[in-house]
Amino acid sequence: PGVSGAKYALSKLGKVENVLRSPLVTIEQSTADKIDAAMKHAGLIN
Repeated sequence: PGVSGAKYALSKLGKVENVLRSPLVTIEQSTADKIDAAMKHAGLIN
């Protein structure tokens, strides 16, 4: 997911807004689900 995935994760933590400018593209829902699961496993989110 690269930078878009990192921005998504940081937005889940309330650190940044998940607003992307070109050439970045929004991550797919399946990728967001994987990031959410990893963050839950790490105890970063509920």
